[in-house]
Amino acid sequence: MFQDFDFKHMLPAFSKKEKEDIRIYYTFSKEHEKEIQEKSLKEFENHAIFGPLIKNVPQEVREANNKESDALLRAAIFEDTWEPYIKYSMMQGVQYAHMGLDFKAWYEVVGMVRRYYIPIMKRLYDNEPERISSVGNGMNVLFDFVMCVIGESFIHERNRKIEQQNKRLERMIKELESFAYIISHDLKTPLRGIASLSDWLVEDYKDKLDDTGKEYLDLLKNRVLRLEALIDGVLTYSRAGRIDMEVEKTDLNVLVKEVIETAAFPANVHIQINSSLPTIRVAKYPMMQVFSNLISNAVKHNDKEEIEINIACVEQADDWLFYVKDNGPGIEEQFHEKVFQIFQTLKTKDEMNSTGIGLSVVKKIIDSVGGKIWIESKPGKGCTFFFTVKK
Repeated sequence: MFQDFDFKHMLPAFSKKEKEDIRIYYTFSKEHEKEIQEKSLKEFENHAIFGPLIKNVPQEVREANNKESDALLRAAIFEDTWEPYIKYSMMQGVQYAHMGLDFKAWYEVVGMVRRYYIPIMKRLYDNEPERISSVGNGMNVLFDFVMCVIGESFIHERNRKIEQQNKRLERMIKELESFAYIISHDLKTPLRGIASLSDWLVEDYKDKLDDTGKEYLDLLKNRVLRLEALIDGVLTYSRAGRIDMEVEKTDLNVLVKEVIETAAFPANVHIQINSSLPTIRVAKYPMMQVFSNLISNAVKHNDKEEIEINIACVEQADDWLFYVKDNGPGIEEQFHEKVFQIFQTLKTKDEMNSTGIGLSVVKKIIDSVGGKIWIESKPGKGCTFFFTVKK
């Protein structure tokens, strides 16, 4: 477990006085070990966490562990060989962590031992303040060091588990990406066949089909195209917010203009950038997706003959605050959260020809960069999407 672990950074740098006080404390603790054990055993047994652990570990095993630990501690204190004791203590800490012991419980045990030792010190050395000071200082220095060692073991174990989880997640992501590609290919191929078949039917049987038949075939093709768009949307959502995408210095003025030009909106769509947008370090294509989805959403759901969209940015202390504002029908407050949920739309999918994925993709991207996104809107008074990007 600790084969490649470097213990050198954990070796104590005690002063000469601290080393002497630790020896005095250790000698004192061994002289009164039996009294302390008698006092603390009941409290240990009733402890919410230590109690079950003590009952589950056979007494002979506990005694053997205590004997080994004490031998290593004695060698560390009197022979200055700390590394074997540190390694043993860290292994014990990891074992206790696996058994359900948390770091807070260790502090409780340290406090418990201090409560029992202090009255004994005062009783024995009431007229020797220097002796009490040495024993107390040695106890505190040693306990603080031991707690640092135990804390290191908890951190080491936590990091090991995080590394294992990250490896599992990486494998899962690769498997999901492969699965998504296969599913999209296997689903879209027959869908294209159905769309082509409907075109052939209309072309070959146009003289035999009545208006109702042609309408049904048009509906069939529209459903096929929507399902294909839905598959593309799900794939886009699954890839949105990936943190491994390349971050680069990006002029958002250029980026937003490129988004608008690519979309080629009709003449009744008027988009104004109210302030100079900043140049920031971001993953370029996810940010293009954010602006593209928000602008397209503002156009698609607008009920005005002349569509007005305003884009602006305000610099704040820790982030950039962007907004995309439109003059559309607005959104009732009760739906301000719903629109960011995947597959959720405020109108029927037939009515809007929407997959309900666009805004969920935007939220996922903004969340992945540590930003926030929200809506300010009232029915009949347009809608404003705000989002932040950290500096």
